Amino acid sequence: MLRMHNDGLITLPPPRNRRPDARVRLSALSDPQPRLEQPAAALKPLTWSRVQHKAQSRLWNELIERYHYLGHTLLPGRSCAIWSTPPSSPSPRSASVPQR
Repeated sequence: MLRMHNDGLITLPPPRNRRPDARVRLSALSDPQPRLEQPAAALKPLTWSRVQHKAQSRLWNELIERYHYLGHTLLPGRSCAIWSTPPSSPSPRSASVPQR
């Protein structure tokens, strides 16, 4: 519809809200960490948790932007981000991410 509006075929009302800022600002929280040189069995039990807080969501977006081959893009609709942590830490970069 936006393309039809831009072509002058239809008239749309002005947007109600601004678009969200899709840019991800990288910080030291997502910097590369020391490589794990352990067998996978040594990391047991891994804990799976849902990204719930705004600070966790920002870190998730940073990690996706920095390490995922497609980078970060806004996803339409609802989504659920889940990360895994080794037993020694409650969440990735836990010092600066609030826990519930």
